[in-house]
Amino acid sequence: MAEKNFKNTTSCELILKGLKKNLRKKRIPHLVIDDLKTVDTSKENKYLFLVSTNDSYIAIMVRECQKLKIHPIVISLQSIHSIPGIYSSVTPSVDNTMFNIMSFLKSENKISPALYGISVNSAPDIARKNCFLQKHVLPTGEEHVYFNHTGLDDCFKRFFANISKYDSVICTNNYAAIHLINNLKKLNYPTSDFIVIGCGKTLMAAKFYPEIVFAYVVNENLGKTAVTVLEQLINNTEVLHINMSVKSNISRVQNSSSEPLSEDDVVFEENSSDIFYKDPNIKNMLLIEKLLSICDPTDMQILDLVLEGSSYEDIANKTFLSQSAIKYRVKNMLQICGCSSKSQFVVFVKEYMKK
Repeated sequence: MAEKNFKNTTSCELILKGLKKNLRKKRIPHLVIDDLKTVDTSKENKYLFLVSTNDSYIAIMVRECQKLKIHPIVISLQSIHSIPGIYSSVTPSVDNTMFNIMSFLKSENKISPALYGISVNSAPDIARKNCFLQKHVLPTGEEHVYFNHTGLDDCFKRFFANISKYDSVICTNNYAAIHLINNLKKLNYPTSDFIVIGCGKTLMAAKFYPEIVFAYVVNENLGKTAVTVLEQLINNTEVLHINMSVKSNISRVQNSSSEPLSEDDVVFEENSSDIFYKDPNIKNMLLIEKLLSICDPTDMQILDLVLEGSSYEDIANKTFLSQSAIKYRVKNMLQICGCSSKSQFVVFVKEYMKK
């Protein structure tokens, strides 16, 4: 079961992909649900994989699970410490990730970082802020934290007014990092010696190598590890709960290859009250990330050629496909991004994928 506000994202889909793949591999029967009311309460030893990044939602669901005598296994992109109740969890270690980021910056002789794009509604962001302010590795302070209260455009304006203070910036997600990089380019700000770090693993951000350094957890591993937790709980009845952390990686480049989602993976509609999802820049970048996530190698070749301005005839000659096949694939791309014409699509994508 996935939280509605999160399940439309590629991150959630990848978690579910790793989860379902490992469940099938272990031949563990499972059911995808949207409401706990559909659970058969007559069965014993019931478990729920709960995928969410919202502390309040997780707390509510943990309470509901206790009433139904269900053991929830929470899979989240945040560290979970303060939620009451009995549950297991699989999460990244935010503390360890931030420590690794700060240590990496120090090794690169960057000693004046800013923390950028913090959402007060995001528990992972608040955890990153708290780690940032601990000063274990580099001198930091509240004045170097830039909140995303009303949108990334306003956040960037406030940050850019003080950019001379910094030699690096830690962005709370890759979309904030992409927005930052694109805006710095528009203003012709030199970025060759300025390190931008994005938290997360997205196909879109990989296009910005080597301008963005990535701190990320392989989301599929969160899902796979949750199955390990389930097996341990089933095989060890004396164990009350199990909490596991998945390690993070820091890299200057991500693998930009795209493995399309299988037919079992569902594309979910967006429904959120969080400023992160309401920001038009974020909405547009989420659509482009969705597009990249379902593109196979041929689609990627067609996308690159479309962005270069190639005609359908030229694309057909280079891909050895018919023009009708090219038009069909491009039409699907336009629908994903909500564009009505190829020219509108090109402008839309290039706005966020400038090189």
